[in-house]
Amino acid sequence: MAELALVTGGESGIGKAIVDALEAKGYEVRSASRRTGFDLLDRPSITRLVNSLPRLDLLVNNAGMGMLARFEDVTDLSLYERLMRVNYLGSVYPTFYALPHLQRSRGQLVAVSSLAGLNGVPLRTAYAATKHAQMGFFDS
Repeated sequence: MAELALVTGGESGIGKAIVDALEAKGYEVRSASRRTGFDLLDRPSITRLVNSLPRLDLLVNNAGMGMLARFEDVTDLSLYERLMRVNYLGSVYPTFYALPHLQRSRGQLVAVSSLAGLNGVPLRTAYAATKHAQMGFFDS
């Protein structure tokens, strides 16, 4: 029986490359993304998804978004809030609900982050802050 992996944001970009690489290694992979109708900030949706899986051996928190802007040019702080919700809580929520399943299977957890989480990046103040938060959560 192949190991089962769940990849958030697995329909495009880095996430699609992760899905392809895991499938090439023999994993059965489920992708959860906006394109598949999944909202990683909707806790009941996450619970339903995770509980629908027969087991879970690997969770890859990949979904995220970026924003390129100088802080003084941002006119709507709700953009910062959305970025924090997607990049930070979008990793915390799936982890919270998947953890019991991963513990049962002795599975693994991966959070895709960015070097911006280690050092600030020009024009990416908010993005860097979200990745700092993500790294702090997963390093503890």
